[in-house]
Amino acid sequence: ISAGPFGLPLNGNEYDPQHIPTNCPLFDAAIDMTKEQFIGKKALKRDAGNNKRMVLFITEGIVVGRGIYRNGKRLGTATSSINSPNVSQEKREFIGSKRNSVNSENGIAAIGLGWLYENPFEVDEDGKDILEKDDKPVRIRLEFYREDENKNPKGKPVLGYISGDGVNPATAHKPLKLIQKL
Repeated sequence: ISAGPFGLPLNGNEYDPQHIPTNCPLFDAAIDMTKEQFIGKKALKRDAGNNKRMVLFITEGIVVGRGIYRNGKRLGTATSSINSPNVSQEKREFIGSKRNSVNSENGIAAIGLGWLYENPFEVDEDGKDILEKDDKPVRIRLEFYREDENKNPKGKPVLGYISGDGVNPATAHKPLKLIQKL
């Protein structure tokens, strides 16, 4: 899950019949849509262009199955989440948690993956997410709520955020560079 800003699904919790290959985090690295023709290209082109995306997030606690909200609006669902020792103190402090277990020098935060059905990032003229401004990562604060059967938030939220800077850049880029060379 902590493999860079994209995250890599581990056991399939992230996928179901409504989630298609064009929504996968490394789709562009794995599939060359500029290639003239290949089996399945027509189907992939038909599915391309929707705004659904998988994101990696950092939270003050585990949030599997919770709804992802921003300013009271539901954006998606958390599908995976696990406590991670790889989250730096600076990133843990950005969460805005009041929990000592998150903010202390040896604190811990959770990382996870989830599906967003609406893109909260600004996009550039090429339609790519703007993940950095003034040499700083863009971080979008979120709330993760338990939900009732009608997907209405209930209880107190778990705080967190999404960002393009990932969890552990010291190790994440090595495997991503290998994948991108395929």
